[in-house]
Amino acid sequence: MKSKLFDSPIYKEENTTTFYNSLYLNAARRYRFNNGYGASVIRTQYRDSDGALHYFSRTSNEYEWELAVLKYEKRCALEIVNLKLKIDNSLGDLDYATPITNDVMGFLTTEEVEHILQRIKKL
Repeated sequence: MKSKLFDSPIYKEENTTTFYNSLYLNAARRYRFNNGYGASVIRTQYRDSDGALHYFSRTSNEYEWELAVLKYEKRCALEIVNLKLKIDNSLGDLDYATPITNDVMGFLTTEEVEHILQRIKKL
């Protein structure tokens, strides 16, 4: 299934990092909707020095995702730029008080993430 929302994050990162002889494979997507809500969708796996694959996020394979509901609010930064308050509106906070969930959700398929993103967009 080709997903509209899933394929249109405001931020997307996929990278590999070596840390303490382990290879980390990270995938992260961030979503933001006009209603002030959004989501962070991640999958982190690592291969240890023996070559065994492990999952750091709430996933158990390369097809699953972990999702957290975000609430975006305007925040005043500590500095004033050109006599105007600098507003940092780019990062959301985890929101545990939505009808969607009261926790981070794990072990989700892409289709389940798409469905949850649609629900978050309608909050």
